[in-house]
Amino acid sequence: MKRSIVNNREKKKPGTIGDLLENVEKRTIPVVSEWFSVNKMVETLAESHHSRIIYVVDDDERLTGIITLGDLIRRAFFLYHKPDADNHAFLQMTVTKTAVDLMHKEPVYAVVSDKVEEVLERMIEHNVKEMAVVIDEGKIVGDITMVDMLIYFKRLEMLELPEGS
Repeated sequence: MKRSIVNNREKKKPGTIGDLLENVEKRTIPVVSEWFSVNKMVETLAESHHSRIIYVVDDDERLTGIITLGDLIRRAFFLYHKPDADNHAFLQMTVTKTAVDLMHKEPVYAVVSDKVEEVLERMIEHNVKEMAVVIDEGKIVGDITMVDMLIYFKRLEMLELPEGS
């Protein structure tokens, strides 16, 4: 039996991810094509003030992967991370030129129609702090973060916080 992480108050229940997105301030979603260069990925991430993930899309604008800030740091500062790297490792980093080379395939994501509580459980299970929100065809329509979840549940007065918090 799953334990609920929120109060089961009758009058206020979390809705769908679409409902949550309606409460999120409009922001730039960090999206790149599979063929973007590392320089373009850095620029895209810099333009997004809320995210530490870049969402990678194919030619039909469907989500195909993600690139984390950590991935970019390891790529950009490779020699600082591995100063004694052998030739094979160095060669591997030099051929990583596009988003498709660097991305994690099979990203965790939410669909607009998903229930908020199910997505929260998925985020906790996969230890992700943010994820893309897609429509059924896989096209990104937004993203959500754990901060968005906290704000949403607080607005619904559904957070269980210890007294004095």
